[in-house]
Amino acid sequence: MATFESDVAWVKSQKLTLGYTFDSGNWYWIDQQPEPAFAALKSAITVFHLKDIKDQTTVMLGQGATDWHSLLGQLSPEIPVFLEYNIAAADLSGQIDLVKQALS
Repeated sequence: MATFESDVAWVKSQKLTLGYTFDSGNWYWIDQQPEPAFAALKSAITVFHLKDIKDQTTVMLGQGATDWHSLLGQLSPEIPVFLEYNIAAADLSGQIDLVKQALS
């Protein structure tokens, strides 16, 4: 994580027109929790990919281990949030409603 933080800091110091997409699920694949990573990197986030993870599998919001409510609550309101996982058509409106509730 420290290397990634220093890389993001370098990009900012160079005033490059690059953004940073924070993916709340990808941290599990490198054996880290997304919450501490979010805290360390939130000032650099320009896009937020939201997903929930349980046992190394992407699941519907509220069925996994990610404290996604907390992450959304700390996210700057101008940052776009994308649901970035496979959602059956029958579940889509319910997942969107969960995000809307968390953001309001």
